[in-house]
Amino acid sequence: MGLTDGITIETGDPLFKLIDITSLRVDLKVKTEYASLLRKGQEVIITDAARPDKQFNASIDQIEP
Repeated sequence: MGLTDGITIETGDPLFKLIDITSLRVDLKVKTEYASLLRKGQEVIITDAARPDKQFNASIDQIEP
């Protein structure tokens, strides 16, 4: 959102704005002991620590070791 070389960014400043989240990809790291709980196609709820009131429903498309 208007970033240029040399600009100062403060904590909490937005860096970008998502227009269409229907094809958003989220890469997550999961502790090894929880990996067996995940399955391809499983429904998940994603929340943002900055806006915990906002939730996104998604499904797992890919699991990498």
